[in-house]
Amino acid sequence: MQLNQGLWGLLLIATCGVSGFAQEAELEVGEGSLYTRLGLYHKDDSGGGNPFYDESLTVIEPALVMDYRLSEDWSLGADLLFDHVSSASIKRLGDRSAYPNTQQSGASGDFFAGATLRARRHLDEGRSWGGLLGVSGEYDYTSLSFGGDYSWEREDRNASFTVGLGGFYDTVKIIRWDGTQTEGNDQRFSLSTNLAWYQAIDGRTHGTLGLTHTQQSGFLETPYNAITLEDGTNPPNPNLEDDALGVEATEELPGQRGRDALFGRLRRYLGADTSLELGGRYYLDDWGIGAWSLEPRLYHQLVDDRLGLRLRYRYYTQTPADYWAEHFAGTDPADAPTFRTQDPELGEFDSHTVGAQLSFKNDGAWGFDVSMDVIMRSDDLDHVLLTFGWNRRF
Repeated sequence: MQLNQGLWGLLLIATCGVSGFAQEAELEVGEGSLYTRLGLYHKDDSGGGNPFYDESLTVIEPALVMDYRLSEDWSLGADLLFDHVSSASIKRLGDRSAYPNTQQSGASGDFFAGATLRARRHLDEGRSWGGLLGVSGEYDYTSLSFGGDYSWEREDRNASFTVGLGGFYDTVKIIRWDGTQTEGNDQRFSLSTNLAWYQAIDGRTHGTLGLTHTQQSGFLETPYNAITLEDGTNPPNPNLEDDALGVEATEELPGQRGRDALFGRLRRYLGADTSLELGGRYYLDDWGIGAWSLEPRLYHQLVDDRLGLRLRYRYYTQTPADYWAEHFAGTDPADAPTFRTQDPELGEFDSHTVGAQLSFKNDGAWGFDVSMDVIMRSDDLDHVLLTFGWNRRF
C-alpha cells in the first residue's frame, strides 16, 4: 500500500537492523549470528489526522537478519522481512458501493516483502567498506535499494568516522483515491549521503554526531491520498467520514524534495550498572517542514551481563509543509491549489513516545529481547509498537 518508508525504518532498523550491523565487527572468522524478530505496529485513528478519512492501520512483521564472518577480509549478511498490512484505506479503495469504478479487489489487507544482501570488506584493523543491494515490493509498487559506506576507526578505538551513500529506485502503480488506475506507472528516486563521527570523551562518556542529506525526485505524492474541497453548498458525501459536505480531489505534490538532518547522542556511565543517554535531531526540508526531537534513555543491568533494561522518552515536534492544510475551499478540483495535501504526516503535530525494552543474554550464545513503545500525538493518531526478538550465534 506504498506505506511511508519511514515506517519500514521504524519496524526494521529500530529493532533488528542495528543488531545485524553491530555484530559484523564482533564475529570471529567462521562465526555467524541469526536474529529473528516479530513486530506489531498499530496506528489508532481516534478521530484525528485527516478529518475526512479513517486512517487506522495495523502491520504484523516477521523479520530475519543473518550475519557471517567469512574470512579475515570479508563479512556477509542478509535481511529478510514480510509484512501483513491491514488498513482502512485499503478496504476503502475496494468498496464498490462507494466507488463503482474501482479496479481494486476489495480486500482489507496487503502484503509487503523485502530482501537485502550485505557485504563488508575489512581492509585492516581500523578500515572497512561495505555495500548492500535489496529489493522489496507490494502489489502497487516495487523498490530497489542500494548503498555503500566507508568506515575508519582510530587505533586506540576511541574515535571512528563513517561516510555512506544509499538510495531507493521505486516504480509506483498509480492507484487513486477512488480505486481507479488509469494513469499507469511512475517512478521516484531517493539518494542519501550520511556522515557520522564517534568519539570517546573519557572513560565514562562517549558520543556520536552525524549529518544526513537526502534528495528525492519523481512521483513523490501518495497516489491514493485525496483532499476534500468544501464550501458549505456541497451535498453530503457518503464516501467521507460522517457524510461530510465535500468533494474529493487528488493529492498533488512537487516532483523534487531536499531533506537535511543533524543528529547526535551522548552517553554517560553513572556507575552501578547504569548509563544515561541523551539524543537529539534537527530536521529541515524544502517543502517547509522543520522538526526537532529530544530523546533521553536510561540503561540498567538488572542482572550483570544477563538481563538489561532500557527506558526511553522522546519528544518530537514539526511544522507543516507549505502545501498542507486541514481544510480546502472549493466545489471542483479546478478550485484547488496546484500543490495540496491533507496527509497528517505532512501536517503540524507534536508527539510524546515512552518505551521500554528487556534484553536477556545467555553467555553470548543466544538471547532475546522484548520491547514496547507508545507514541501519543497531538493530532490523536496514536501508535503502538510491540516487538519480540531472538538471536543466536553459530
